[in-house]
Amino acid sequence: MLDQLFILGRFHPLLVHLPIGILTLAFLLEIFSRRAKYAALKPAVPFALLFAGISALVTVFTGWIMPKNGQFDESLLNLHFWFGVALTFGIFILYRLSRADAAGLSGKLYWPFFILNMLLLMATGHFGGSLTHGSNYLFESNSEEGVLLEGKIEDIKLYEQVIVPVFKMKCTSCHNPEKLKGELLLTTKEGILKGGKTGAFLLPGDAAHSLVMERIALPKMEKEHMPPKGKVQLNNEEIMLLKWWIDEGADFEKTVGAMNPPPEIMDLLKKYKTGSTPSPTANLKPVDEKLLKTMRSKGILLNPQDENGILFEANLAYDSHVTREKINALKKISAHIVKLNFLSTNLDDELAREIRSFKNLQKLDLQHTDITSKGLTFLKKMNYLESLNLYATKIDDEAVPYLAALPALKHLYLWQSGISSEAVLTLQVKKPQLSIYHTIDKGLFSDAQLKAPAFITKQDLFKDSLSIEIDTLFKGVVVYYTLDGAEPDTNALVYKAPFKIYKTTRVKTLAHKAGWQESEVAEKVFVGAKYEITKVQLSTPPNESYQANGALSLVDFVKGGERFAEGGWLGYQGEHLTATLDLGASKRVSSVTVGALEDVGSYIFYPQGIEIFTSGDGQSFKKVSDKTIPIAKEAHPSEINNFLLEFDEIETRFVKVFVKSNLVNPPWHPAPGANCWIFIDEIVVN
Repeated sequence: MLDQLFILGRFHPLLVHLPIGILTLAFLLEIFSRRAKYAALKPAVPFALLFAGISALVTVFTGWIMPKNGQFDESLLNLHFWFGVALTFGIFILYRLSRADAAGLSGKLYWPFFILNMLLLMATGHFGGSLTHGSNYLFESNSEEGVLLEGKIEDIKLYEQVIVPVFKMKCTSCHNPEKLKGELLLTTKEGILKGGKTGAFLLPGDAAHSLVMERIALPKMEKEHMPPKGKVQLNNEEIMLLKWWIDEGADFEKTVGAMNPPPEIMDLLKKYKTGSTPSPTANLKPVDEKLLKTMRSKGILLNPQDENGILFEANLAYDSHVTREKINALKKISAHIVKLNFLSTNLDDELAREIRSFKNLQKLDLQHTDITSKGLTFLKKMNYLESLNLYATKIDDEAVPYLAALPALKHLYLWQSGISSEAVLTLQVKKPQLSIYHTIDKGLFSDAQLKAPAFITKQDLFKDSLSIEIDTLFKGVVVYYTLDGAEPDTNALVYKAPFKIYKTTRVKTLAHKAGWQESEVAEKVFVGAKYEITKVQLSTPPNESYQANGALSLVDFVKGGERFAEGGWLGYQGEHLTATLDLGASKRVSSVTVGALEDVGSYIFYPQGIEIFTSGDGQSFKKVSDKTIPIAKEAHPSEINNFLLEFDEIETRFVKVFVKSNLVNPPWHPAPGANCWIFIDEIVVN
């Protein structure tokens, strides 16, 4: 019963706005009804006051039973509560006065008492705001957009002038003397060193194993991620500076010069010099919340980039239906957009013209789109663009003039694009400070290696047959392929046109061209589903946040996508999975395919291994196959793989699939040792 009351108490932050709005409405009704033109509004005032009193009573009750966990200042909490109680009683008294004879004493007290209630409302709200935002939130300046440094970089005290402002902007709204979330205080040196209820906040000299860095590196979906989802996050530069400060011993007094900073840290600190670069967004005002809501309703993900709701990242990644109308909707706040992401969208040269309106862009992601060099004319207006990603696009050497003209460009990503190494070298000479990520380091005078052929056919699960189409790259390239699992060479089948397969097949491809290095072998397993399975038993239920449609999601012939958050996957964190499939009757079986997702940035790794067991009675099982899967050695984009396990044909009714997790992240990961996930979908038996 007590737990249920505590759950009810969590509605307090939601309910608290009801009496505020209703009492304010009643106040406005009373003011306007005193004019002859709006006299008809007068009868509505008592009703509004009664409703305000009831909602205030419910709000006070939920605030009283709400779990506090010792994270709020006791004196502020008491002031907020008792002012709320006084306001509640005041509203009910006001309701009685509103129904009294206007000519009597009660009627004469009505208006002054109404004013008193509005003052009580303001005081109660102020103390509530002090609990959640700090006692000085009302008078604190909001003009500061980031860390600003004055004087010589070497003489700056790193903690006092860099780390403290970062904490103030991103952390102390939840970890201050008035709101001590997790019993962690970040406004004093003593509080930082003491840590919170989960242990030490940081380990001087060891950022990798410090709790603060682990929490920052957690995916935003995780409850323990810092700052919480919805709050403005630390940017990469702030994370680098915080990590370096901890690794250097987390000293609270040392100057930058005494800490012997490496060049990359000095470059970061120079960016914070006062007045170093005038910001084109300095005079912008916060974007109206209704406008943001309208844009988000159109499927545009807007991520705040500052504390005040002024700057945003517009994320359209993986949207295959980007239209001119959708981009035009964004133009209403184009000055506020500093990051724009079109990863794997249908953006082409025609749509790219619309980007020219976003003149304050600092980062633009166009990887895996259909843009060409002709579509880059919009870059002429991008005076503040620092990062441009053209990975896996169709741009060629004609793009160089547009790229060379970008005055602020620092990072350029050109992997797997059509631009030549010679053109990259030309661009590097023109802009020696530009970091270009390309294959130029392999040497201009050695034979260039071909890219591995890509599979145009995206579907990898079928019932009867499937047409396989392969990208032949460019003129003169010969693509060889095999269908039996053998490594392809120039004696293998030659790809000339799409071909059909009728069963589970591992297709391997190789690109060959005279004067070039042969490509690496690309392979993909296309899964033909022979048996329909209607009964699946899981050893343990999946995580409640990633359970798709339960056990039958593994055999419903619907594959999960590369964006795990969209659903379709069964997710397990820090544990293995055993799934037992009932074929309904004894059948001939010779292979099992297990679909899995890997997204290392979100702690999702392929399984460490898979084992297959069969049984005729569902009681006694025999292992018939196993596969070991090496763990990823570095970060890479999200991907899906079908793991095929073949064995001698056997007659069986039950198939048990044991999926062994790595359990924890590898040592190279930003959060080494933290529990990792396995995401599984579609187990096919043939």
